[in-house]
Amino acid sequence: MKLLVIDDHPVFRDGLAALLRQAAENTTVLQAPECATALQIAAEHDDLDAVFVDLMMPGMTGDLAVRELGRRRPELPVIVLSSSENPSDVRRALNAGALGYIPKSASPQTLLSALKPARTPLDSPL
Repeated sequence: MKLLVIDDHPVFRDGLAALLRQAAENTTVLQAPECATALQIAAEHDDLDAVFVDLMMPGMTGDLAVRELGRRRPELPVIVLSSSENPSDVRRALNAGALGYIPKSASPQTLLSALKPARTPLDSPL
């Protein structure tokens, strides 16, 4: 699995990357401190499985990054992580095309569950 984390806070970004690497074997986590770098990384790595982006960053905000990633890579799931739990911020991110919204106050298990594909009845063991 190859993931991209976009956040302007290095300690949070590094901690999230470490958590994601522990979640599954052979996980590579690329990091970007802002959206312009992230868009370049996404263009260079067509094998990304998902992107985690902070909603509130200097320069291009997370919702604009979600829109731009959706325009350039519509197949790429983008999950917003934010310290905001304001419903209007959640709607803004989802309306921009984010697959999901996770508050930074969520548990590590909640965050990691975003990486697990939804099970369908056909996936269930007989």
